[in-house]
Amino acid sequence: MRIVPLVVLLLVALAAGAARAQTGRVEEIGGKQVPLAEGAWIAAGDAAGRLEPAMPLGGYGIIRNQVLLRPSADGRGVAVMAEINVNELGVADGWGLAADCDPDFSAESGVLVRSGWDAACWFVATRDWDWTADMPPAWQQARTAAGRRGLALPDRTVTVGLRVANRRDVIDLRFHLAEAGDAAQREELAEWAAASLGLVAMGLTHGLPAGRALPGFDLGPAALARAGIVQERIVRLQALVAQGALTEEEARRQAAVIRAAAERELPWAYDPATVQGLRWFSMQTGLAATDAGLTYLWTEQSLQAAALTALQTGLRSVRTYLTNIVWTHVSNTATRSDAARVVDFAYGGRRPAAGDGQRPAP
Repeated sequence: MRIVPLVVLLLVALAAGAARAQTGRVEEIGGKQVPLAEGAWIAAGDAAGRLEPAMPLGGYGIIRNQVLLRPSADGRGVAVMAEINVNELGVADGWGLAADCDPDFSAESGVLVRSGWDAACWFVATRDWDWTADMPPAWQQARTAAGRRGLALPDRTVTVGLRVANRRDVIDLRFHLAEAGDAAQREELAEWAAASLGLVAMGLTHGLPAGRALPGFDLGPAALARAGIVQERIVRLQALVAQGALTEEEARRQAAVIRAAAERELPWAYDPATVQGLRWFSMQTGLAATDAGLTYLWTEQSLQAAALTALQTGLRSVRTYLTNIVWTHVSNTATRSDAARVVDFAYGGRRPAAGDGQRPAP
């Protein structure tokens, strides 16, 4: 599947803004702006959420969990359900990714930023709904609100999830679409999710322009190209030239850098801890091979060379481990490693028991 590059993350954020009335809106929750997709939304649930499983993340206040409903065209059912989880207070050590961004859990997913403190990912997956089961409080309120309005709730949805986080805050936004659609429509939803992630990221730092909301879920490649951030950023460079802040030559150089970045961005970011581990392993392998070669040349004994190489490799590993302990505990510079953690909330819906390219539900 073709995935929108990382540089397109903000393209929707820089496209023409949608009106707030019936074409979309921005929810102000916990000091953050959460953009909703186009449509007339009904606020149906608002309650304290929870981490699942519980994790010691520090004093984050409460988790604000909101549920909004978008009725179908005939007004008899719910076409889309929006699920929002945000923190009230900032933490010091990051929120990480959602488990559903793992390809083992979702048929379509992408991780654009992955570290111990910053994260950005999206996914498209199937969810089953048992409306008679115990649910988080916000979903209980939404179930009641839908019943009062006579809106039928779906038993299965295609869920589009967007997660952005930094060291202090997190926005976990999920849209549950009642109509499943075919593989081509799911691919378009994946493109839409990758393109919309940047707009959600702007809301994390309260940087959304007034009235800026997400487009409809039928956003296609042509709309993506027209609203591309590459063209928008280049236009802004020309505005800086007009103001005298940049010369024409400086603007041309920066434009070239922007285009080059758009071509080389990858849709999947690797865990920094994994990359560091692979580098360490490759370095140790190279050192061991060098030690073995030099020892054999000196002793002309293959058995002795192998034994000395194993001893040197072991001593190096012990030295590295002890050095890390000294820096962490003795020098009082302890910090969490730059490894991507996974933090989930109590969500509505469940993963299907099997199928749809997903791991069975626990």
